[in-house]
Amino acid sequence: NGCLLVASNENGETYMISMISQTVIHKYKFNREPKFIKFSPNGKLFGICVEEFVYIFKAPGIITGQFNSFVIERIFHDAHGEKTFIDWSFDSRFILVGSRDNSAKVYGLKLLDNFRPYVLSGNTDAIVACSFENNSLDAIVVSRNGQLTRWECSAKAEDLFELEYIRDDEPVDKKQKEKDSDDEDDDIQEKDEDAAGNIAADRDRQGKIIVESKERENFFYKKLVRHYLMDELKKENRNVKLTAASYHKKSRLLVTAYSTGAFCLHELPDVSLIHSLNISEYAVDTVSFNPTGDWIALGVSGAGQLLVWEWQSEQYIMKQQGHSNVMSSLTYSSDGNF
Repeated sequence: NGCLLVASNENGETYMISMISQTVIHKYKFNREPKFIKFSPNGKLFGICVEEFVYIFKAPGIITGQFNSFVIERIFHDAHGEKTFIDWSFDSRFILVGSRDNSAKVYGLKLLDNFRPYVLSGNTDAIVACSFENNSLDAIVVSRNGQLTRWECSAKAEDLFELEYIRDDEPVDKKQKEKDSDDEDDDIQEKDEDAAGNIAADRDRQGKIIVESKERENFFYKKLVRHYLMDELKKENRNVKLTAASYHKKSRLLVTAYSTGAFCLHELPDVSLIHSLNISEYAVDTVSFNPTGDWIALGVSGAGQLLVWEWQSEQYIMKQQGHSNVMSSLTYSSDGNF
């Protein structure tokens, strides 16, 4: 919501920081080290990966009307593998979670009609990054061995509605109940009159009238294509690993970074290589696009390097070295100036 920052350390201590007052306003203690944090697009929620758990918290502020600290909305638990990455759908109702067990999983934050959590499997290494497409539930998954998989969802997000519950003990008006009963009798009578010429086709063996029901479509994902991004890099170094990735949804650009100090830029859906560059002898640990998708920030912890690369003109916007501490994450401000 423009005024909150959530950060964690190795001891599991998580801080909520006000960017207006520049002070820590809340503190939360996990038993284990959090690995990934991300706010929802509407700013009302944020998710935190802690080993095999995914915690969804409400963000305090005027948007949510909630001012208590670290109020839990949902907890997702999967016993298989540590969670490494979270991405939110455009409407903030679904999350895509990557794991070290070589799979990604789609969760819904609410109970939705015709929806179930779905596992995107078939990868052969730990998931480094995953992302929904822009204004869609279609997804891409990138693993540590350079495998990119594109998935197509069978449903649109706007077709998945939240379930409404009616209590069994809710009082019903007597007259309304009698009216509904009369309407039901009229419907049965009309059915009998319409089926006078072929009664056997409209009744089962017990004589009960057969009511036609529309079949509900199943929710599933279809694997469209699989690409291998490291074929050329493996010719030079067979031990190369994909260390970081970032996907810009609007421009459909994917940047991947590797343990050899190289990075590559691909354009989806054809996964065509725009260009590749080797910037260091050390592994590139983190990458990030600016909001417009023109600049790519790269962090090299081993050499203390911070680079900003403009891919269209193929030149450095900023290049500096000398960070004393390890850079674990990079991101841009909403206007791209910082």
